Amino acid sequence: GFERGGEMERGAAERRRIAAAGRADSGSAESVDASQARRDMEHSLDASGRLDTDDVSVGMAADKTQDKKSIPLSHLKAAHPDQFGAMPDAVSQSNLRADTTGEHKKGVMSALKSVWSKIFPLPWWSYYIGYGLSFATVAVCTYLMVEFANVLGEAKTAEWLASMAVTLLLQSIVLVQPIKILAIALMYAVLIRKPEEDQDELTKEMTMMGVEPMHKTLTMRDLSNPEVLSKLARIKHSAPPPPDARLLEFQRQQRLHELNMQAVIRDIIFYVVFLVFLMLCAYTNQDYRTYLQNSMVSGSIAKGSYVVNNTPEARATAPPMFDDIDQFKSAFEFINGVVIPTLYPVACYDGTQCSLIQGSNWTQDPSYLLVRQAQLRQLRIAPKQRCTVSKYFVDIISTCRDEYSLFSEEDRDFGPGWVAYNASAPSHVSNPGWQFTGAASVYGTPYSGQLGTYGGGGYIATLGRTRASALAKVNHLFENSWMDHRTRAVFIEFLIYNANTNLYSFATFLLEFFNGGGVIREPKVSTLRLDRYVGVNAVFFIALDAIAGIFILIFMVREIKELHKKKLLADHCLHHLNGALYITRIVVQKLVSWYMRKYPDRFINFAWLVMWDELNQFFLGTVVFIFTVRFLRLLYFNKKIRMLGQVLKYSAGPLGYFGIIFFICFFSFVQAGYLMFFTVVRSFKTPISTIETLGVMTLNKFDFTSFSVGAGKMGMIFFFIYMLFVSFILVNFFLTIILISFKHVKDSWTEETNQYEIVEYVAGKFKKLFGIGKAGDAQSRIDSRFAYIADELDIEEQEREIQLKVDSMMDRLLLVMTGEPPDKDHIKQQLQRSGESGGDANGGRAGGRGGRQLQSSSTSTRD
Repeated sequence: GFERGGEMERGAAERRRIAAAGRADSGSAESVDASQARRDMEHSLDASGRLDTDDVSVGMAADKTQDKKSIPLSHLKAAHPDQFGAMPDAVSQSNLRADTTGEHKKGVMSALKSVWSKIFPLPWWSYYIGYGLSFATVAVCTYLMVEFANVLGEAKTAEWLASMAVTLLLQSIVLVQPIKILAIALMYAVLIRKPEEDQDELTKEMTMMGVEPMHKTLTMRDLSNPEVLSKLARIKHSAPPPPDARLLEFQRQQRLHELNMQAVIRDIIFYVVFLVFLMLCAYTNQDYRTYLQNSMVSGSIAKGSYVVNNTPEARATAPPMFDDIDQFKSAFEFINGVVIPTLYPVACYDGTQCSLIQGSNWTQDPSYLLVRQAQLRQLRIAPKQRCTVSKYFVDIISTCRDEYSLFSEEDRDFGPGWVAYNASAPSHVSNPGWQFTGAASVYGTPYSGQLGTYGGGGYIATLGRTRASALAKVNHLFENSWMDHRTRAVFIEFLIYNANTNLYSFATFLLEFFNGGGVIREPKVSTLRLDRYVGVNAVFFIALDAIAGIFILIFMVREIKELHKKKLLADHCLHHLNGALYITRIVVQKLVSWYMRKYPDRFINFAWLVMWDELNQFFLGTVVFIFTVRFLRLLYFNKKIRMLGQVLKYSAGPLGYFGIIFFICFFSFVQAGYLMFFTVVRSFKTPISTIETLGVMTLNKFDFTSFSVGAGKMGMIFFFIYMLFVSFILVNFFLTIILISFKHVKDSWTEETNQYEIVEYVAGKFKKLFGIGKAGDAQSRIDSRFAYIADELDIEEQEREIQLKVDSMMDRLLLVMTGEPPDKDHIKQQLQRSGESGGDANGGRAGGRGGRQLQSSSTSTRD
């Protein structure tokens, strides 16, 4: 009997789950299940003649779940009142549970009232006070606005209201306040909120009242308790069967797919944030005002924009500009007429004398300060003659002058006029412009010009701090022929600081004197920030660099194993090199600042700092480029991105063979063009410039005039042949290889899909979060038999009460109509008749009084 009761209980539990999942079975299926349930009950009655506790539990479960396929407990009571009286434990326990449920319901209602009183503690008439205060606030604001409008006028009021609307709506409501709310909520959730506070007030009240939680974890003490173990055994018997293996496998694969997508999304978010901070560090290392300051400094010296008026009369009498220098004399005239008046002004913009700028190191533009003093630096060749004069002119020309090189430069000391140095002569000792200074003494660096690479030292002549001293120095150098036939390079160097932008500009105007005659001019201005962490953005820059450093460390820790496995340490080492350069630049900046404070009268050579800054910017740009391109790796789950990679992989072989042919043809044209036109076409003057020119021509960007004018007909023929064979034929071969590879990959990828539907997954999560449409995830496809059934609502409690009343009414009606309580045989006949009526094709019409009574009871239950 206990085993049969357990089987019936499991069958009833299975039917309850099916009914709770949807109650969508057809009428015939209901009839079969109902007949099976009744046959099980008949078998139980026939076997024992009495109902045990498990039968009662089945009836109670039928009452609780309102299962149409089970016998209600009220019918069992009516059929066997004596047996129900013989089982006081089960009935008393059920009544106790019912009483406890009522007490719990009252406790829940009281808890709800207490929560309501906590949320809304004010009485009902307080609403009128709130509305009154709101109306008064609006009225006062309106009155003040009208009064201000009368004072300010219509135009000012309109501007005021417009600015207030923009500030309030766009800045405060749309941007500032949401960010504040999110920041405060995040800080509260992470730092202040405790995990146990996640329970709402109602749950806390129910816990305090002693209500047992719905889901309880068993302890070791519970597992040693026989009562708990027996209860657990009964629960296991009523547990649902395991899900289908195919369903489990599908759910497993779906979950693994979701976990992989979540990992990809995390990597993308992490990489995007890292890339944003890396770019912020890269872009904030430079200032957009750098180009403007470079243009100003270069224009003020090279074009003399502050000392020469742009009129025909002024240009006729003006000194030569930087681009007009063609000999030694014009070089001195440029220094006296442009450089000194710009760096050492004595008059304001209107021509009047200004005592404010005299002797204060301000330049012609009062925004720029000359740091220390300007200087002239010359590099010469030694008298050792390594060149030879042609035998046809040896009787006319006795000597020749060599080109400059770092190994043949002059490094001896001289007196004025380049006479032999005499240590006892005061004029020789007190003239540093005639004495050689090594690069290490002035912290100079080699400088690469068009004719050669020049050392960082030389014969240095400082111009002083005032205009008078600068003019006197330049005149002394001019009178003693400071520039002569052995001069190969003259540097005009000075340092300018703009306090408004916190930028330094180190200017180097190079004059290269060619040993064959003539001058090559090359101006260069390098602008940089000496101290990054000053000003209003100092804290922001410090935080930015710190966060970027943390991201870099995390990224390197995550990538170092993979890089070592794949032997791809290029970007890893490059990132380390960029960090070393960045730290070195900061150290050099601090050393320069220390040098400026310790030696206030010496010239500040920013050459080392400029070199480190240029290297740092070069490597920083390279790192940003590499990490930006590497972002494509995270998008490799996309079909299009993977197709692009497969196209390049498929075309690698043909492109390799094509590259060999292309470079052979290209360098053949390079050699022919250089040898034919290096003397007449400027862009072909060196092999490197020839490669650059022909490479640009391959992209159909060229200057045809230089060929037609400089090279004549041969240049036109060369241009036509090159464009035909390289730009048209070879480039089209390259495009053909790419197109064929793309077609092959596309045809083989007809059935290929995206590895991870990231966009669809994220959109589904957002829809699920905001309740838009269906979630579309794995949880929505779970079998209804295994779906979670939430706690019962109040309407279900009311339905059970109605069911009990209807059952009681039907029992009394049977008693009145028959005159005696129904016996077991009568119940058996009723079950047989209801079973026969359940199998009827017309929907189960019942015959007889008992069938009609049970059908009425079942109908009332469904209603």
